[in-house]
Amino acid sequence: MTMKIVYGPVPSWRFGPSLGIDPLCARYCSFECEYCQLGRTKTKTLEKRQFVKPEDLEKELRDALERCKPGIVTFSGTGEPTLAANLEGLLDAVRKHTALPVGILTNSSLISDEETVRALKKFDVVSLKMDAATEETFQKVNAPVSGCRIDEIVNGCIEFRKKFKGTLCLQVMFTNTNAREAKKIAEISKMIKPDVVHIDTPLRKSAVPPLSKEALGKIVKEFSEMNVISVYDIRAYKIAPLEENQTRTRRPE
Repeated sequence: MTMKIVYGPVPSWRFGPSLGIDPLCARYCSFECEYCQLGRTKTKTLEKRQFVKPEDLEKELRDALERCKPGIVTFSGTGEPTLAANLEGLLDAVRKHTALPVGILTNSSLISDEETVRALKKFDVVSLKMDAATEETFQKVNAPVSGCRIDEIVNGCIEFRKKFKGTLCLQVMFTNTNAREAKKIAEISKMIKPDVVHIDTPLRKSAVPPLSKEALGKIVKEFSEMNVISVYDIRAYKIAPLEENQTRTRRPE
């Protein structure tokens, strides 16, 4: 079976062997991050749409789980997964076929939306993005769609933490653009109270260069009172994906 929705498994430095679910299968996002490995956002929006049918996801997932043994199933892919109008239905479809933990990577742009929060609360692991502490840096690093503000995202993340009973991760991607705000971002992180903070820098294909191991190490110290994992601290490993081409469209080298 040719995979269109399910991809991987990939060697996620955050979660280990991860089988990916792409609920959009399209470059449809609310951000256009300067470091995005997938390049320009085709459609930048906050409008939810249905892209993938649950029954199509189920067919691919059944086949994939017969051929590999991941440690987690993760919703991510080619755009912002919370823009899938049927996100809850897709999660329910996954639950029918596996008892593995299910996670999602989100850029947090819809973290104050009630429908989105209801869906996210059903995941075992939620990874929120927080790349800026000020609106100026937010615009430079993430280039959000009009109407999306960093203060609303921060407040939404704080409120979500109070409601979410699963494992909450906070991902921060550092570049030369936002490195100067590391201390302020750390202060915001402490307010959100995630279970773990993932400190990242673009080591894979990107339009902007990564920070050095030394530079990122100094940033990590700003988060010293928290449970922190740095991308430079993780031993690299490889996993053969079920379909190389489908996986590389979501995760270029």
